[in-house]
Amino acid sequence: MRENGFQAPPDQAEAIGRIVGSGGRVLVLGPVDVGKSAFCRLLLEAGAQAGRRVALVDADPGQKTVGPPAAVTLARGPDLRLAGLAFVGAVDVLRAPARVARGVEAALARLAGEGGADLAAINSAGLVTRPGHGLIRALIAAARPDAIVAIGGGEALAPALAGARAPILALDPSPRARRKSAGARARARREAFAAYFAEAEIRRLRLDAAARAALADAPDGLLLGLCPIEPCGDALALLAGRDGEEALLLAPQEVPRAPSTDAPLPARIVPGFVTLDPDWRAAPLPAPEP
Repeated sequence: MRENGFQAPPDQAEAIGRIVGSGGRVLVLGPVDVGKSAFCRLLLEAGAQAGRRVALVDADPGQKTVGPPAAVTLARGPDLRLAGLAFVGAVDVLRAPARVARGVEAALARLAGEGGADLAAINSAGLVTRPGHGLIRALIAAARPDAIVAIGGGEALAPALAGARAPILALDPSPRARRKSAGARARARREAFAAYFAEAEIRRLRLDAAARAALADAPDGLLLGLCPIEPCGDALALLAGRDGEEALLLAPQEVPRAPSTDAPLPARIVPGFVTLDPDWRAAPLPAPEP
């Protein structure tokens, strides 16, 4: 089992063989930079080679394997084609834990509704200490995994996994894993946001009363969710300005264009918890999710 020419470590290769043989949903946990994303790719490649229908649910809104930050993303096939997203609105998973858990649940429901996958990996953010234990328990409840893979979490994960009904496979960190600097992480987020909005355009939309209230004090550059947009699930947008009862939104091409500014909004507008500057740098707003 190889990913970009590298062989899986023996314990991971054994775990991958067991999981591919049984299928189902696999929740992957562990600290940052221990090889969770690489394990998921190796698992899905092995599953596809064995004839499994594979999918990835990327539940890390800050460091994405696929799709834009500030979202839970769904990808299909071993080549990880983006198939949908659920808006989170934050790049720090602890600022919107309930949205992350709901996003995982929504992604798996979408997957099941479209014919499903018989092997799905749910990749998580790198939280193992007590501040993240509530999120881990929420992810377990949302994902209902058939197996939990804990990479390098050690005793720190034990309280969060107490009572979990799924079998737990404890693995060592990958020897390939390398520590990423804060600057490298921020650069990756900027690049992912820039790629998502690369072909976006300004849309002028008349706001209904609920949307006007939601955006009453919103700053320009606020990241927004348009929920839902078909066929991609949710979509991200940026508040680019306001003109009376109308809002200027920078939105990707998959958002349907309203035939006129008097037409209904194509989706419910959900404010996020970060703003993006012209260079796609994310700055958190002071208020976290309740």
